[in-house]
Amino acid sequence: MARKDISDVQVIKAYIEAVYRLRRWPENLLHEWTGEPTKVCWSAMKRAFDRELIDYGISIRRGWATVKGLKLLAEEEAKSGDIKE
Repeated sequence: MARKDISDVQVIKAYIEAVYRLRRWPENLLHEWTGEPTKVCWSAMKRAFDRELIDYGISIRRGWATVKGLKLLAEEEAKSGDIKE
């Protein structure tokens, strides 16, 4: 049970899925995907914000991926071969 067990890429994916597709909270998706407690998921979300990978207005729950975050996601997906060209 540690924040390090949730990657920045997982956080970015949770925001994309939660906000744009599923209309759910990103911390709930992270909890489901990783099994980590919600407070650990919140901490990972705050870490991603501190690294400028996500941004938000009023609430971190309704944030979005930044350009920097989307670039990181694209780089990681390219490494793993998940991108279909």
